[in-house]
Amino acid sequence: MRVDALLFVTQKDIKIFSKIGQVMEALPDIRLGSQNEVVDCHMLGRAFENFFSVKCVDGYYYRRGWRHSWLTTRSGNIIDHYPWGMVGGPLLVVNDRFNPAYRLYLKKELNGLDEKKEFRLRTQQVIAVMERTIKALDLR
Repeated sequence: MRVDALLFVTQKDIKIFSKIGQVMEALPDIRLGSQNEVVDCHMLGRAFENFFSVKCVDGYYYRRGWRHSWLTTRSGNIIDHYPWGMVGGPLLVVNDRFNPAYRLYLKKELNGLDEKKEFRLRTQQVIAVMERTIKALDLR
């Protein structure tokens, strides 16, 4: 069945979305640092920027206080690679001002995130794992 939302999504966006889904499915369980911290949406988003034609956007999901990062395509659609509080994903959210799901993503710079040395180092670790995963999947 073809859903109406596909009328507003380019084939390029669908291909990128599919590849990101394959990578998310194939990524191993990554634990970082001495505290075995889990990889978060902010690190993953920045890693995906390195491999696909997407931009990582910081802000809030649903309301202020629920910090989140997601990806946007060149045509403005959202790919939520690591949906907040959900099992499964990624999600492809159509860029449409009447789409209530699109309005859940509130763009806002999260001050200082990229300036933290520890965050940058951990993101580099995630990028290295993602690069190996992408090569293994032959997605380049």
